[in-house]
Amino acid sequence: MKHTQGEWEIHYNKSRMLWEVWPVERGLGRICGITGRNQEEEQANAKLIAAAPKLLLACKVSETCFRKLARLEILKSSKHVLLDNASLIKAAIAAATE
Repeated sequence: MKHTQGEWEIHYNKSRMLWEVWPVERGLGRICGITGRNQEEEQANAKLIAAAPKLLLACKVSETCFRKLARLEILKSSKHVLLDNASLIKAAIAAATE
């Protein structure tokens, strides 16, 4: 499964009275509209969703870093913690992409 590539941003749609998430690159279509209990919650949820591509990238980089750190002899005593964190991040990536 692939998500809409590139950065995402939020806009308030006055006619529909809701926050929407759109790709920064025009012509790709709206990603989603956000409804909630109030406008403040809707905006917060829209910001979180719009950050998803950057968060996914950060998770992928972090997983790689944890696995590389776990191979360093100097961090041998922390290897299990590093690998546990890498596994946790891998699971989050899988939840977002599978």
